[in-house]
Amino acid sequence: MSYNGDIEEDFKDDVSTSSLPNVVLGIYFILNLILTMGNPNSDELMGIFIYTWIVLAIIFMRRNKDKVFNWLLNIFISLQAVLVFATVMMTVEYLGSGGDDTGAMIQLGLLVLLLITIGVLLYKGNRSLS
Repeated sequence: MSYNGDIEEDFKDDVSTSSLPNVVLGIYFILNLILTMGNPNSDELMGIFIYTWIVLAIIFMRRNKDKVFNWLLNIFISLQAVLVFATVMMTVEYLGSGGDDTGAMIQLGLLVLLLITIGVLLYKGNRSLS
């Protein structure tokens, strides 16, 4: 490996290509963890969390490949998006039927953020997130 004398440019290339997908995956995992810890008795949230572990396991197994996001991973992320959307609709229905619960409102906000994060993972996939 040769040294070209421009450390800033090398560092900038490393940050733009490797850390941004890791940040999105970190946000994805943290949102799932907060949702599960907030209401551990919810079957829907446990299902979402199980999908998260499946997705992270596939990413971990394919981390050294050129294209980490393959068709199988996209299927699992899409199924999780459907489950998250259904949970969002159930939470909205609960709040719309007179449920005045701060926890449900926080859960709704976290679910919407998770849905946006899943959309970024599906849309960007193997492309750089810059």
